[in-house]
Amino acid sequence: MITPRETHLLRAPTLRAFQHAIVDAVTGCIEASRPAAVLTPTRAAAGQLQRTLAAASVEHRRVALVTRSEWYEWLRGRHGSCPPLLTPVQRQVVGAAAAAEARAAGCIPPFRLRPGIVAALLAFYDQLRRRRRSVDAFERLLLDELEPSADLDRGARRLLLQTRFLVAAFRAYDRRIDTRRLVDEHRLRERLLAAEPLRKVSEIVVTVPDQVADAAGLYPADFDLLARLPRLERVTVIATDGVLDSGFRERLDDLLPGLAETRVRTDGGRPPAVVVPDSSADRPYFVWRDREEELRGIARRVRRGVTADGRAPAAAAVVVQRPLPYLYLAPSAFDAAALPVTPGDALPLAVEPYAAAVDLVLACAASGFGRGPTMELLRSPHFRFETDGPPPAAGAVRALDRALAEMRFSGGLDLLSGSAADWAAETETRRAAAGALRCVLALAGELRPLREPRPLAAQLETLRSFLQRHAAPLDTGEPGGRAGEGRALVWQGLEALEAANRSLDDAGREVDVVEVTSVVRRWIESRTRPAGAPVEGVHLIDVQAAVYGRFDDVFVAGLVETEWPGRTTRNVFYPAGLLAGLGWPRERDRLRASRAAFRDLLGLADKRVWLSTFVLEDDAVVAASPLLEDLDGFVAERVPAPDHDPAGAPGDRLGPPGDAGIGRRWRALRVGRTNGSRAGGARASGRAGRQPARAYTVSALERYAGCPFQYFASHALGLEVERASEQTMTPEQRGLFLHRVFESFFRDWQRAGRGAVTLATLDAALERFETAAEDALGALPPIDRAVARGWLLGSAASPGLAERVFVAEIERQTGVVERLLEYRIDGRFELGSPPARRTVAIRGVVDRIDLHADRTLRVIDYKASRPPDPSRALQLPVYARCAERQLRAERGEHFRVTEALYVAFGDPRLQVSVPGGDVAAAIAEGEARVVALVEAIEAGEYPPRPVDRLRCMTCSFPTVCRKENVEDA
Repeated sequence: MITPRETHLLRAPTLRAFQHAIVDAVTGCIEASRPAAVLTPTRAAAGQLQRTLAAASVEHRRVALVTRSEWYEWLRGRHGSCPPLLTPVQRQVVGAAAAAEARAAGCIPPFRLRPGIVAALLAFYDQLRRRRRSVDAFERLLLDELEPSADLDRGARRLLLQTRFLVAAFRAYDRRIDTRRLVDEHRLRERLLAAEPLRKVSEIVVTVPDQVADAAGLYPADFDLLARLPRLERVTVIATDGVLDSGFRERLDDLLPGLAETRVRTDGGRPPAVVVPDSSADRPYFVWRDREEELRGIARRVRRGVTADGRAPAAAAVVVQRPLPYLYLAPSAFDAAALPVTPGDALPLAVEPYAAAVDLVLACAASGFGRGPTMELLRSPHFRFETDGPPPAAGAVRALDRALAEMRFSGGLDLLSGSAADWAAETETRRAAAGALRCVLALAGELRPLREPRPLAAQLETLRSFLQRHAAPLDTGEPGGRAGEGRALVWQGLEALEAANRSLDDAGREVDVVEVTSVVRRWIESRTRPAGAPVEGVHLIDVQAAVYGRFDDVFVAGLVETEWPGRTTRNVFYPAGLLAGLGWPRERDRLRASRAAFRDLLGLADKRVWLSTFVLEDDAVVAASPLLEDLDGFVAERVPAPDHDPAGAPGDRLGPPGDAGIGRRWRALRVGRTNGSRAGGARASGRAGRQPARAYTVSALERYAGCPFQYFASHALGLEVERASEQTMTPEQRGLFLHRVFESFFRDWQRAGRGAVTLATLDAALERFETAAEDALGALPPIDRAVARGWLLGSAASPGLAERVFVAEIERQTGVVERLLEYRIDGRFELGSPPARRTVAIRGVVDRIDLHADRTLRVIDYKASRPPDPSRALQLPVYARCAERQLRAERGEHFRVTEALYVAFGDPRLQVSVPGGDVAAAIAEGEARVVALVEAIEAGEYPPRPVDRLRCMTCSFPTVCRKENVEDA
């Protein structure tokens, strides 16, 4: 039996009238003592409504302010006899078991089943049921559409297989729910309609539109529940003119027939003014570089209002479509302005440091305890590994890292276990690392079961036990206990996952560490961490929450094309054309509602509205929102912003009001640079003042020539280059290895009284080189050894590097009487020609110098790959000139350079001389370039001026470079 009820529609012209209507409706429920619930789109929206009701002196605790999901839980509580709803974790387990059952029954999906797919499958099932479509109707409609073309169309055939799998999975899910007498949202709805509640529900106030107009709105099944719920006396729907006229009013006639419409009176106040950059601006919105600059600009504006007018920070709201990026940036942006922030949304659990620690444990197990994850695990502050005594010291961990790097260890417990016993008697590095290695092996033994196929519940228990056993003591001095709360949430989640799999997955599917990782990550990514204690600060909220709040100033931020209008989550299974027949909304209806909601938002503030967009997102250009194109017809009044200056006007502060001294000087420097640049003044970037003379290496001079700022970061600031862990030899390591092998050979060859390699001594040279090579190869890890052997010694198909080098020497027929290997240059040398001649201190090592019987010499530099660009290379000409003069000082003999060449092992030519073969001209040009470079260095000129813009893509110092000032070489 359907209880007769009143259905009312309150039509509000503006958002302020919309809020007044809600206040009046709640007040009426309280005065009449009617049990009531107010439906809001999100928990943040409910929080803003509480604040608005409190400002109107309404006791909001006497009514339930609930979201859609909370509304169902509220109704279940009033029925009393209904069992608890399934949790999301339990539903995921049931859904995974149902999908596996469908697959085992022969309905093979055209994709691999993963936790993310199972979550999407359940979401699609919910969407169908909420749109009042049964599984049978879904099957009939899709099969009728796809079967006729399946034989001719491969895409239709794939969709047909997918549909049959989904139907089988949905039915298996229904069977499991019904067999176990479990209750989800859809079974609860059936129970609510079938039985009267134990406690009366007098009124439901609906303040959200349908799901077409708002992603968090109500579905047809929800409106059906409102129309037929027993003992419900009154339904009140409140909406603005804009939302109703976008199509919601027509849909309401179908969803709730017989609505009695009442127009809400306006409050009589003036609409807020839109603040524009200046009075002559063509556009009524601010444009910033990126989100961070945008948020800092807003913080300065709010700070100015707080300081000048005495307004409370809580009187301002920053309204965004996608809160997460702004939640990350808000602490630094608003702390700099000494403003508290009240976030409307909680941060995802995935951003908690402990979530990353869990991922680290799983990565360690999945990689077979590879070097990178293992070192990070040992160094993690979230763990304390006391396996056979105190935790390994930091020095032991560093030694283990070096030892594993030397052996190119990429994973594999057997390799580590087999050599662990010998480490205490080997090199000093391995002896120092022995204790850390024992700890790693003990941890590996604990996590080894994760690498074996076992039931998911058992795998989760292993992971949880490891995390709890090795948890580091909490820092009791940490404010708010954030680390402890995050860790407790993760442990509770793992326990819930474990319990759900034990009780609901009767098949006990066996999974390995890859699927365990996917399940745990999926759960962490779906959870949020509760916000801390509320503070009265600037409100950072989304659009859905903003419409329920009262603010003097509203800053609508992030108005870019990719976010305004808001994007809906695309269905991963079917295109929009097929979904339209199942009741999915049309895109044009959703866009009409989005435009209407944006126009309503312009009237939300009591005083002013500020609109802003930005142009860069992750260094990519983004376009402004198309919603900004419609402003002319909806902005009643524009007022110019006082002293607007995006980079910081004289009244804007970059720090708290109490900052003094260094803060003011730093701010003056930054603002002065910006203003000077705008006024066309000289660029200040890249000048560090006069620098003292020093000794220079040739590689440092070449780095300056490539980019002066790279030289400054590396040699002046002393910043270290972070080197990535590689499983095989890096180009730098390969070059050092080649240097050692050829130096060892030529030293032995010369010690044996040999000179130049000739055709007669070629076989002996190759034999001696092979001995030297094998000695060096023995020190390489197995992963590099075979490749390097073929590279050096060759094979039946091609000659090795040694043979190529010796043949090239034979062809040149030079009478070498002595070879200087790794010859060290260190001294002060006169370089250049008058009037630019000067003394420069040069340090370096020449790979090889061949001295000939006729008092000439040849300078050779080894390159593991190809020779450098001759227009920028300095090594050969500088080394040649310095070697001439240093040998004259050391031996009292004059040697003349007749040849300078690169032995480039990666170049088909192998030996590459200076351009044109004119050694004297190359040396003179090189000297002149060195003098010019040294003059620039000592003048303190370090602009970011790469010789090639592509160099910026592989630069080691991108975080300290002012990229906006990069100059062309």
